[in-house]
Amino acid sequence: MRKLLCIALAITVCLGFAVVGVSAAEGEGENLLAGATYTYSSGVTFFSPYTDDARTLLTDGKYRGDGNATFNSNHTATEGTSVEMVGDGTGNVPTETYITFTLAKEVTLESLFFRGIRRNGNRYFNVAGVETSRDGSTYTEAEFTESSAVIPEAPLMGGAEEQFFNLTLTFKKAVRHVAYIRVHINTLSPVDNQRKYLAQVDEIEAYGSDSNAYPAHAELTMQTAKSSVAVGATVQVKVLIKNIKTPNGVVALDLPLVYDTQKLLLTDAVGIYPSSWKNTGFTVKGTDGNKTWVRVVCDADDLATNSAYNVKTDNVLGVTLTFRALAAGAAGITIDNDIDNDVYIFAVNGGDFENYGVSGASTNVIVTSSSSGALLGDVNGDGTVDNIDAVAVLRHEANVEELKGDKLSRADFNGDGDVNNMDASAILRYDAGMPAF
Repeated sequence: MRKLLCIALAITVCLGFAVVGVSAAEGEGENLLAGATYTYSSGVTFFSPYTDDARTLLTDGKYRGDGNATFNSNHTATEGTSVEMVGDGTGNVPTETYITFTLAKEVTLESLFFRGIRRNGNRYFNVAGVETSRDGSTYTEAEFTESSAVIPEAPLMGGAEEQFFNLTLTFKKAVRHVAYIRVHINTLSPVDNQRKYLAQVDEIEAYGSDSNAYPAHAELTMQTAKSSVAVGATVQVKVLIKNIKTPNGVVALDLPLVYDTQKLLLTDAVGIYPSSWKNTGFTVKGTDGNKTWVRVVCDADDLATNSAYNVKTDNVLGVTLTFRALAAGAAGITIDNDIDNDVYIFAVNGGDFENYGVSGASTNVIVTSSSSGALLGDVNGDGTVDNIDAVAVLRHEANVEELKGDKLSRADFNGDGDVNNMDASAILRYDAGMPAF
């Protein structure tokens, strides 16, 4: 599994695994629990007639105030729409309820939304915990913050007190690979620390992403200097970030680059930094499997406390990639998420230095043939670029065997005008499937 970039509060660059979720507002995005199956467990008893024996009411999309179902009195539920689960009635004997939802496929979870809960009198709906699972057997607790909003069209208790609410749970970190959600409910009221008689709710919804990808909070663009380039020439591709929606802007980018290594040689990657970064930006380059990682990072000493470094403006942060054309044909260049292999583009949020997802980008470059038609780096002309060609370059530099003509041209693998050990090193890295740097 690939390692993700984060920045520690000590202002050092490190590798980590944190990711933050942003809450989905009511009705925003797809309800991931629409039509989902679920079960109750551990002590649930319904308060007649507001039962849910068929296990359908919490995910059928119906709730009081939806234009069809209405609030039918000062405090009671609506039969066929609301669910009332018995608490304990005494304030002493705890009764716990667990509702386990089974999703149709794995998703990324950011928030839960509870419609039509009641919090007043002898009814209190309290979410004591939320756990998620990928296999239905091993569950992990998810941290969340809770916020509630009064339902304006709902009746007041005694004509004066608010009692019906919509409740949102926002997860501190987006949870990926979620196939099961277990919600722990009781009637414990923090007002008097007593357990009430009934827990009442209409509908439970979930929001996030219907895939395993981290939800995107920014986008990448790719700008290619030229659409075609001859073998031996160089081409630059500018990668920039836009539509930034991370809470505090961006202080680093983590970019998984894939390109056609048979036709292109990556010779350099130079960060593009906003003016606020001054001399505090740097670029980290490396390889991991078949991907080249380019990380653009702000390294200011006061990064944790100075929001001036937090990039919120489009197209001022990114990287310039320089490629040298090796062989004729169409060459693809891509920075994108690879869900199947848990590989993602990340923007690091300022302030808390958490990772947020980014949408990818790609482009194509057409490489045209050289006059000789030979491959760049194929010094001996045998049709391959390998260690034998690297040896020929080293022998030339050591004045053992001089290269001339097309052989000399093909030996300048990195395009700097000289034929030396740097070209030999680049050839060996190319032969190993690695970039030239």
